[in-house]
Amino acid sequence: MPVVVLWRVVLAEAAVLVGYGVLVLVMAVRGDRSSALAAFGLAVLLAGLGVGLAAAGRAVLHRRRWGRAPVIVCQLLGFAVGVPVAQGGALLVGLLLATGAAAGLAAALAPQVTDWVTPPSG
Repeated sequence: MPVVVLWRVVLAEAAVLVGYGVLVLVMAVRGDRSSALAAFGLAVLLAGLGVGLAAAGRAVLHRRRWGRAPVIVCQLLGFAVGVPVAQGGALLVGLLLATGAAAGLAAALAPQVTDWVTPPSG
Protein backbone atom coordinates (compact mmCIF):
# COMPACT_ATOMS: atom_id res chain seq x y z
CA MET A 1 0.00 0.00 0.00
CA PRO A 2 2.71 2.61 0.79
CA VAL A 3 4.19 1.98 -2.67
CA VAL A 4 0.89 3.01 -4.27
CA VAL A 5 0.61 6.07 -2.00
CA LEU A 6 4.18 7.05 -2.87
CA TRP A 7 3.50 6.65 -6.60
CA ARG A 8 0.36 8.80 -6.40
CA VAL A 9 2.05 11.55 -4.38
CA VAL A 10 5.08 11.62 -6.69
CA LEU A 11 2.89 11.63 -9.80
CA ALA A 12 0.83 14.54 -8.43
CA GLU A 13 3.98 16.50 -7.55
CA ALA A 14 5.48 15.84 -10.98
CA ALA A 15 2.27 16.97 -12.69
CA VAL A 16 2.25 20.18 -10.65
CA LEU A 17 5.89 20.89 -11.54
CA VAL A 18 5.31 20.36 -15.26
CA GLY A 19 2.04 22.28 -15.16
CA TYR A 20 3.64 25.23 -13.39
CA GLY A 21 6.45 25.19 -15.94
CA VAL A 22 3.91 25.42 -18.75
CA LEU A 23 2.10 28.23 -16.91
CA VAL A 24 5.34 30.21 -16.50
CA LEU A 25 6.07 29.78 -20.19
CA VAL A 26 2.57 30.90 -21.24
CA MET A 27 2.73 33.91 -18.93
CA ALA A 28 6.09 34.91 -20.39
CA VAL A 29 4.82 34.64 -23.96
CA ARG A 30 1.70 36.68 -23.17
CA GLY A 31 3.41 39.23 -20.92
CA ASP A 32 6.69 41.06 -20.56
CA ARG A 33 9.16 40.00 -23.26
CA SER A 34 12.19 41.30 -21.33
CA SER A 35 12.08 38.35 -18.96
CA ALA A 36 11.13 35.75 -21.55
CA LEU A 37 14.54 34.07 -21.52
CA ALA A 38 14.51 33.69 -17.73
CA ALA A 39 10.94 32.37 -17.87
CA PHE A 40 11.91 29.89 -20.57
CA GLY A 41 14.82 28.69 -18.43
CA LEU A 42 12.56 28.32 -15.40
CA ALA A 43 9.95 26.44 -17.46
CA VAL A 44 12.60 24.01 -18.74
CA LEU A 45 13.94 23.53 -15.21
CA LEU A 46 10.48 22.85 -13.76
CA ALA A 47 9.55 20.48 -16.58
CA GLY A 48 12.86 18.64 -16.17
CA LEU A 49 12.33 18.29 -12.43
CA GLY A 50 8.80 17.02 -12.99
CA VAL A 51 9.86 14.45 -15.56
CA GLY A 52 12.81 13.36 -13.42
CA LEU A 53 10.61 12.99 -10.35
CA ALA A 54 8.07 10.96 -12.32
CA ALA A 55 10.87 8.73 -13.63
CA ALA A 56 12.19 8.18 -10.11
CA GLY A 57 8.69 7.35 -8.86
CA ARG A 58 8.20 4.93 -11.74
CA ALA A 59 11.51 3.30 -10.90
CA VAL A 60 10.32 2.70 -7.33
CA LEU A 61 7.06 1.29 -8.67
CA HIS A 62 9.08 -1.15 -10.81
CA ARG A 63 11.28 -2.19 -7.87
CA ARG A 64 14.37 -0.30 -8.95
CA ARG A 65 16.33 0.72 -5.90
CA TRP A 66 17.90 3.87 -7.40
CA GLY A 67 14.55 5.66 -7.67
CA ARG A 68 13.98 5.97 -3.95
CA ALA A 69 16.84 8.41 -3.21
CA PRO A 70 15.72 11.17 -5.63
CA VAL A 71 12.15 10.79 -4.38
CA ILE A 72 13.28 11.25 -0.77
CA VAL A 73 15.41 14.28 -1.67
CA CYS A 74 12.49 15.90 -3.51
CA GLN A 75 10.20 15.29 -0.53
CA LEU A 76 12.70 16.87 1.85
CA LEU A 77 13.08 19.88 -0.45
CA GLY A 78 9.31 20.18 -0.80
CA PHE A 79 8.86 20.18 2.95
CA ALA A 80 11.72 22.65 3.42
CA VAL A 81 10.06 25.02 0.95
CA GLY A 82 6.47 24.42 2.06
CA VAL A 83 6.93 25.40 5.71
CA PRO A 84 8.37 28.89 5.07
CA VAL A 85 5.84 29.49 2.28
CA ALA A 86 3.04 28.73 4.75
CA GLN A 87 4.60 31.01 7.35
CA GLY A 88 5.17 33.73 4.78
CA GLY A 89 1.54 34.38 3.97
CA ALA A 90 0.58 31.78 1.36
CA LEU A 91 -0.84 29.45 3.99
CA LEU A 92 -2.84 27.14 1.71
CA VAL A 93 -0.06 26.69 -0.85
CA GLY A 94 2.52 26.08 1.86
CA LEU A 95 0.33 23.61 3.72
CA LEU A 96 -0.43 21.68 0.53
CA LEU A 97 3.25 21.53 -0.35
CA ALA A 98 4.40 20.55 3.14
CA THR A 99 1.60 18.01 3.63
CA GLY A 100 2.21 16.36 0.27
CA ALA A 101 5.94 16.21 0.94
CA ALA A 102 5.39 14.76 4.42
CA ALA A 103 3.07 12.09 3.01
CA GLY A 104 5.56 11.26 0.26
CA LEU A 105 8.44 11.10 2.73
CA ALA A 106 6.51 8.86 5.12
CA ALA A 107 5.60 6.55 2.25
CA ALA A 108 9.15 6.51 0.85
CA LEU A 109 10.60 5.61 4.24
CA ALA A 110 7.98 2.98 5.07
CA PRO A 111 9.43 -0.49 5.68
CA GLN A 112 7.16 -1.93 2.98
CA VAL A 113 8.76 0.35 0.37
CA THR A 114 12.23 -0.60 1.59
CA ASP A 115 11.32 -4.26 1.24
CA TRP A 116 9.76 -3.56 -2.15
CA VAL A 117 12.90 -2.04 -3.67
CA THR A 118 15.43 -4.30 -1.93
CA PRO A 119 16.30 -7.36 -3.99
CA PRO A 120 16.00 -10.68 -2.17
CA SER A 121 19.30 -12.00 -0.90
CA GLY A 122 20.43 -15.47 -1.61
